[in-house]
Amino acid sequence: DVFCDYPPGYMYVLWVIGAVRNLFQLSYDSRLFWLIVKTPAILMDLAAAHLIYREGKKALGERIAVIMAALYALLPATILNSAAWGQIDAFLALLMALTILNMVKGKYAWSLSIYGVAIMVKPQALMFAPLGIAVLAVEIWQSEEKSRTVLRILRAVGLMLVIMLLIALPFISALPQALIEKSPLAASAPEFLQPLLWLTTLFTGALDTYKYITVNAANLYVILNMNWTALENAPLWSFFANLMMYLSFGYTIFLYAFGRRRDRLMLACATLLTLLFSFAPMMHERYLFPAILLMVFAYSVDQDIRILAAAVMVAVTQFMNAG
Repeated sequence: DVFCDYPPGYMYVLWVIGAVRNLFQLSYDSRLFWLIVKTPAILMDLAAAHLIYREGKKALGERIAVIMAALYALLPATILNSAAWGQIDAFLALLMALTILNMVKGKYAWSLSIYGVAIMVKPQALMFAPLGIAVLAVEIWQSEEKSRTVLRILRAVGLMLVIMLLIALPFISALPQALIEKSPLAASAPEFLQPLLWLTTLFTGALDTYKYITVNAANLYVILNMNWTALENAPLWSFFANLMMYLSFGYTIFLYAFGRRRDRLMLACATLLTLLFSFAPMMHERYLFPAILLMVFAYSVDQDIRILAAAVMVAVTQFMNAG
């Protein structure tokens, strides 16, 4: 009866943490155990900082790249999220940055494989899916060898699905019947389809759990005093929030499709996430966190001070909101 709406990806990390705790017989409330629990997210922040340095030194120079990497690692928002709170948004931020970097380089298989892992770790990765589908369509449209590009993308999508299935396999192959029965879709399906349909329900059920206009996110609806307001109790604002969500997708797809520059994808994704956080329904306070890293990479591409200023403002907002 334990509440858990997360997909299987991060369970492997927690399994290792649990094994370490059992090996050394650590108390659940001990400081050492809590340090171990928080360490994976801290390591992801450090890996993100290294990635900023590695990618940034090509465009910004080594000195500026080191400064940018150090500043990201020492951001109050970064420290609060991972080291203080112990949340795992650092995983999503890093995985999405790697997904986008590989897509910009035309490495479809790497990009979609990492994206599949991101989905299995944090379902919020699905917020980027509509833009991602549009990006793949643009890749096909602009390609001089459309058939070859379609085949490459199909192979990459197939690889992504295989990776997601392999991550989920140890969990869905031994599902208790009680869990399957909690999903009407899975319970009514043929037995061989029940595990996959239960996994689908796990993703869709995460949305059903938080059917509120906003959940502690510092956005438009908090200003309107609608925090934790159920969607069904505010039908007009629910319609408006969903409309803004679709417009956000449409706007960022338009920007990317007509920008005709692959390297602007990082900025498009950061823009999408910021718009969704500000105006879409069912946003949580930490959903904006990955936008900080994406904006840092976007700045290294365009070296536009406005992007850097936006990253600073998002970082300050995220720290104040989550703190």
